[in-house]
Amino acid sequence: MLIDLVFEKILLSALISLFIVATIFLWLLEWQRSKGKKLDKEKLISLSTVPPNTILYFLIAPIWAVFYQWLSQYSIYTIDNFYIGLLLAITLCDFSYYCEHRAGHQIKLLWKLYHGTHHTGQEYNIPLAFRVNCLNQLVAPLFYAPWILLGIEPLILVATQLFVFHYQGWLHTELIGESKLIDFIFNSPANHRVHHSQKHSANFGGVFMHWDRLFGTYEPPGSSLQYGVSNRESDESFVGIYTDLWKNNK
Repeated sequence: MLIDLVFEKILLSALISLFIVATIFLWLLEWQRSKGKKLDKEKLISLSTVPPNTILYFLIAPIWAVFYQWLSQYSIYTIDNFYIGLLLAITLCDFSYYCEHRAGHQIKLLWKLYHGTHHTGQEYNIPLAFRVNCLNQLVAPLFYAPWILLGIEPLILVATQLFVFHYQGWLHTELIGESKLIDFIFNSPANHRVHHSQKHSANFGGVFMHWDRLFGTYEPPGSSLQYGVSNRESDESFVGIYTDLWKNNK
């Protein structure tokens, strides 16, 4: 059991690293395509969320870890099979991501509190992936906690959460076009561009698209998309990505 847990963490860490590397590679490619021009204000505003997210992560992650560990004593089931445990963890975390993501759009308080910040960018590029409100960390883990009661190990749950989260990085690019097979199964740049259009009412999935298809929120890739939040002017300040949403009824 201990060997399985270690191997699971190594495998998930490798997957996380893979998508981090893919994100960095695409960012460098975008930079090269822009002929190395300086970061404009839009990109700098996106990147400005990294420091507060990092600080809050180191402050609050231990608290969530303790909570998950405490909750595990009430688990009603023990998963002994490595493959079933890993498959179940990925499936359930992907479902939780869909639920939390959709809630972040459809519950106005959550939209204004944190999730809307990610959609304020009017350019679709890798820096946009980092435009995440740190307050997300106060809410999102609650959507994953119930699976500990089904026997998912807390450390594996956290590792799987991170995998689903870091998978999102490479999606934020226009360098990758459509692919019928990939777009049908997975959340892809083409699918995610639709999500970032000003309608932002479709394609909430994390890694897979079957939740959107199952719950009727899937919309196939399109062209001539307009990104950002409707009725909002372009980025004017580093604070506006947090405050403008409270002024806007959208």
